[in-house]
Amino acid sequence: MIWTLIGILSNPINKEVACLNVMTPTLFKTKTEAKQAERKRKEELKNTKPVSETPTDMGFLELVNLRLDHVKAYNSELHYEEHVYKARKWIKNWGDLNCSEVTQNRVERFILERNMISAQTANKEIRLLRALFNFGKKKIFGPYKDRKKIMRTL
Repeated sequence: MIWTLIGILSNPINKEVACLNVMTPTLFKTKTEAKQAERKRKEELKNTKPVSETPTDMGFLELVNLRLDHVKAYNSELHYEEHVYKARKWIKNWGDLNCSEVTQNRVERFILERNMISAQTANKEIRLLRALFNFGKKKIFGPYKDRKKIMRTL
């Protein structure tokens, strides 16, 4: 009888091991050889280093600067000046944070402060912040997997 490592490790609970071994099917003459190989594979999986992910976060100041460059290139001078004016207030509040650290609570507090001036001002802030994060989502990160995380901030 020939033993395969796939047959021993095709366990629905431990899918990582099963998927790994499907890629490298090996035949064994005895069951003990197959079990030894199984133990060796499990040790390899425990000792593997985590794969570094592509960075999906950036500094808020960097995002604002990229957005201002884009607005300056593709929109009118007046529109650009409005963005600069609003961006100064955002940078004053969140300039030293990463984009993921700009949470929904922080944005809501900022909008409530701006709402004391007028509802029109608050709505404009919301509009421009949405445009900023949508720009980062579409232009910089492309099809970004955690879109809901960014949208939760607004």
